[in-house]
This record gives sequence, structure tokens and C-alpha cells, in this order.
Amino acid sequence: ANVCYVGIVPTPAISFLVQKYGADFGIMLTASHNSAEYNGIKVFASDGKKIDTGVENQIERNFAKQKICSYEKAIFIRK
Repeated sequence: ANVCYVGIVPTPAISFLVQKYGADFGIMLTASHNSAEYNGIKVFASDGKKIDTGVENQIERNFAKQKICSYEKAIFIRK
């Protein structure tokens, strides 16, 4: 996958940028001044809308099965 890191932006910016650049999807890592249940990962489809709950649950189930590499081995591509 090619990754375009956009830095710290408000969540709606991901929706906008996914549509503007024709990305397959967008991911927002969030942290909130609200309680912990508002922190997490938000995934946006190619139309800029948040994915539906069924797809989100499927991703969570599959993600839990994966082995995660260490940060030192991760590859980041910046445009």
C-alpha cells in the first residue's frame, strides 16, 4: 500500500482528502479530550463516508488475528 501521511488534521479533513485525491480509503487515528471510548481508529471509504458497522467489525476481527511488526521495522512513505 502507498501511504500518504497528512499529519495532525481534524477528522473531517480525512473524509475530504480521500475524495479529493481518489484514495481507496482513509484512516484517522484519534485521541479525544472526551472519555476513552471516543479514542480509536476511524476508517473512511473511497466516497469519504465512514464505513458501516458491519465492515468495521469484520476489520476488527481480522486485525486481531495479525502479527504486528515493531515500530522500528515499519516502513512509512511520505508524499
